[in-house]
Amino acid sequence: MMIDKFLDIIFIPNGRCPICKRVIFFSDEFICHQCKSSLDMVGDEKCKKCGKEIDDGKNYCSGCITYNYNYQEGFALYNYEGSIKTIIHNIKFSNCPELAVYMGKVLGKSMKNCSWLEELDYIIPIPLHENRFKTRGYNQSEKISNGIINEFTQMDKALDIKLCINTLIRQKDTPHQLKLSKEERFSNVKNAFKVTNKDVINEKTILLVDDVYTTGATIDECSAKLLDNGALKVYFAVLASGKTNQL
Repeated sequence: MMIDKFLDIIFIPNGRCPICKRVIFFSDEFICHQCKSSLDMVGDEKCKKCGKEIDDGKNYCSGCITYNYNYQEGFALYNYEGSIKTIIHNIKFSNCPELAVYMGKVLGKSMKNCSWLEELDYIIPIPLHENRFKTRGYNQSEKISNGIINEFTQMDKALDIKLCINTLIRQKDTPHQLKLSKEERFSNVKNAFKVTNKDVINEKTILLVDDVYTTGATIDECSAKLLDNGALKVYFAVLASGKTNQL
């Protein structure tokens, strides 16, 4: 017992960098400095709608030009390639809720210049179906949201944005989106979500939080459901976003 407590003091939970597996002694960091610096952050040239990195000099990516998404605007911290894939895989499938909270703090800190932050009333994490929640033991998007809120309260002008759980639920246990085409992804999440209390979100501005944005199918379906039930506006934030040329 004493040994376990000692290890909890000197090592981070799970003990190692999720990318390179180096042992990490306890600090505020959950990723070693070398691996953190290798993460591919979204550059300054990005879509003004979804926040994906683009390299053709245009204001909008091809997806946002061809499809009228229901959300207002999105923010992505990293391009979904390389080491961030390992981090997100660990968060979802290797029982690393503390890593999700840490990454949420990194995401929240990076959002400080978003022009719409002060509009927000609630953060709503993309919900898991109860079956997947039981298997995983936690909702990674909720853990990321916890980290974001923690960081928002530490800003020079603290933001009073509350976490809203169970107002939006996933009523269909949909298959994983990973191997589906863009069209199949939109079809897969159609009517998968339900608002349980309209009064909570009525005339409120919502920030949806998820781990990854690819086609935007899940974020868009949740946005539509919230707006249909009285929400004023919906924004989103994710750890990573696939580049347009990756889809």
